[in-house]
Amino acid sequence: MGRPEGDERLYMNKEDGTYPYEDMFITEFMPYVEQKYRIKSEKTFRAISGLSMGGSGSLRLAFKYHTLFGACAGFSPGISTDEEILTEDQESFDSYFGRISPSAIGKKGKDRLTAAVKDYDVLRLVNSKDPEILKTVHVYFDCGDDDFLTIGNSQLHIDMTKRGIPHEFRMRNGGHTWEFWKESLPYGLMFISNTMQNQQ
Repeated sequence: MGRPEGDERLYMNKEDGTYPYEDMFITEFMPYVEQKYRIKSEKTFRAISGLSMGGSGSLRLAFKYHTLFGACAGFSPGISTDEEILTEDQESFDSYFGRISPSAIGKKGKDRLTAAVKDYDVLRLVNSKDPEILKTVHVYFDCGDDDFLTIGNSQLHIDMTKRGIPHEFRMRNGGHTWEFWKESLPYGLMFISNTMQNQQ
């Protein structure tokens, strides 16, 4: 079995195939956990959650594998609009997106939008997938009003609202900090718990 840590590859497969985190998580890690422990493996009772990079990774996996996950809670998800990606400082862009798309390193403008960068994009996923399918995943996400990810998260809320996809979005006072996430966690866990109870 591969390593469960996904932060070095944004919780997805690297474009050159050298680090297939997403494949490992879905086809190795989840089956291993569900075989080893006495847990329910139905979609209704399976949830995924994470913060920052892990928050966007959780949302992406929940939407992409909608038949597997019934709920998702993302805290300060790492979501950026195309405009933010295209204008991001070069060093910052390379150090983040270069983890999954080495071919994008050093690129500027629309050349940054490689297949891997587009595949990472939760906004693209939400706007391209059948909303009726996405409605089968119960979603909670939040973001601080002083967080550098405010624009991307607000856009996700707007896009999901326009497409009629039910979700819970909370903008609270705070930044991209552990203080904010300590307050977020109880809300997310309660959302997941209530979702599972209401579907029984």
